[in-house]
Amino acid sequence: MVVFWFAMGLSVLAGNAPLDPIVPQLIQMGAGESTVTADAEFDPTVAVAGEPALFRLVVTAHAESAAQPDTIPVPAGLTVRAGGSSMGLAINGRGLQFRTTFLYWVTARQPGVYHLPAFTISANSRQVPVPAQTLLVVPPGSPEAVRPAKLTVEVPPGTYYVGQKIMLPVVLRDPGDNSVYGINGTKGEGNDFIFDSGMGQQSRSMRDYGGKPVSAIIDRLAAIPVRDGELTLTAQTVVYCRGTRHLQEAMPGYQPVFESQPATVRVKHLPKGELPGFTGLIGHFAVAAPVATPPGVRAGDPLDLAVTVTGEGNLDRLLPPPLADTADWQVFPATPDVNAPAAIEQRRSNTFHYTLIPRRAGTLATPVIPFSYFDPDRTAYFDLTIPSITVTVLPPAGVPAAAAAPAAPPALPEAAPPAVLPELARQPVHFGGAGLPWSERTGFRAGQLVPAALFLGLWGWDRRRRYLAAHPEVGRRARALRGLQRQRRAMRQAAERGDAAAFTSAAVDALREACAPVDAANPQALVGEDILAALPEGAVRSAAEPLVRPLFAAVERMNYRGEAPAPAAVFARQAELEELLEYLRRRLC
Repeated sequence: MVVFWFAMGLSVLAGNAPLDPIVPQLIQMGAGESTVTADAEFDPTVAVAGEPALFRLVVTAHAESAAQPDTIPVPAGLTVRAGGSSMGLAINGRGLQFRTTFLYWVTARQPGVYHLPAFTISANSRQVPVPAQTLLVVPPGSPEAVRPAKLTVEVPPGTYYVGQKIMLPVVLRDPGDNSVYGINGTKGEGNDFIFDSGMGQQSRSMRDYGGKPVSAIIDRLAAIPVRDGELTLTAQTVVYCRGTRHLQEAMPGYQPVFESQPATVRVKHLPKGELPGFTGLIGHFAVAAPVATPPGVRAGDPLDLAVTVTGEGNLDRLLPPPLADTADWQVFPATPDVNAPAAIEQRRSNTFHYTLIPRRAGTLATPVIPFSYFDPDRTAYFDLTIPSITVTVLPPAGVPAAAAAPAAPPALPEAAPPAVLPELARQPVHFGGAGLPWSERTGFRAGQLVPAALFLGLWGWDRRRRYLAAHPEVGRRARALRGLQRQRRAMRQAAERGDAAAFTSAAVDALREACAPVDAANPQALVGEDILAALPEGAVRSAAEPLVRPLFAAVERMNYRGEAPAPAAVFARQAELEELLEYLRRRLC
């Protein structure tokens, strides 16, 4: 449905413009996704007791939208093992349609009729029903047994090593009725291998099948083991055959997917004693003389050194050997072959290139490049060192040949003392940066931290702003703390001067600042009752009431009658007031 609505959105945005030809196909695919179906079949439908039969489960959905069940509800007497999966596209009456095949191997211990009940599979976020199936199992040698097409992986005898490309024949045997006429999309399955499919042309030959020669289609599968041990792998392929199976009739255009039984490959680690320049090349190889272009290079200009390796093995995964700078050459890392791995494998050659820059003019020899490979048949490493070639290097453009060669110093008379050069004047280098480019100076590297610091600062400021916006009480408490500290300082200064009026005003303002966050009000709007209401009921409020009420009464007499409070009465309770304000301060923290 996502593809369908996406395609509809494209058509709306395009207006009256003609639709791209792919859009109708996307709409058709989206319509197909809206109705998901599933079906299944046994292959063969009449199996032999003790021999595995292949169970195919096909759902008309993309592989990423369909979840393969870990097991299927087989009846008692049947054992099941989950196989692989495969996805393809088919054309039906509605257009293109995804079809995902899940494979299982089912084995019956005893002859009989086994009914596999209907169940559901999850696809496109819905439960899709799978109809019930029936498997007939007969004794060995029964004339009712049906011999199916059989896919096998043949492991040639020999010793194999980690990293070696192993060419495995994948053989599909015809049942004997010439119903199979082709295979396609052969692939390998196994967590311990890297697979390369399509490594050669398919062929036909006669193979034995149950004591009878039958026609067989042979494909090639390249497997590269990534660890040692007894490793297992399987192969899958799509088989083109006559439409006599249930799924071919139920889903027009469907071609069955076959899977082989697991094959075992014994893999060992490469032996020790590798030669210099070994980069993992395993097989049988030879190296041609390197080719340098252009033939007449100038000093300071690049020279291309091409090296071609031929043979059989993992050529498509060849890593060129490293090469370091020399006194005469500046060397850049080698560039691998630009051709596709399949093309390299087909022509059995791999060409990589080094870029060399001569440092001087003259007749120079390119560096010798250590290189080696491992031969799995002879179980030994062999040297493929790339020899050097002679290159004539011309002087740089605009420099005569005589000037390019360093001139010999003039001979001095034996009796003449050597000339002493005067001491060179020292020049300040404060602004020269010791001759280093800006990118290598310490200040430039430190400057790279400035954008990061600015970003972190802006991020921290924005985070604090968002937090304060979500928690306004934090800002009110911070302002109240600052106001409380300011008024307490004013109280103490007034007490030192003996100014009772200023002390009383500062004390009242300190109480207002400390209690304002509770009511979220302007501190100057609070009265004595508000201060007492902000205090917790109990001993704290009872102790504070005889202190708070006289202070607010004294402030009112000063404001409305001009009567100053008596210093003795005010300063006598300074300690109690400080204790109350300290309690309020701790409550704000």
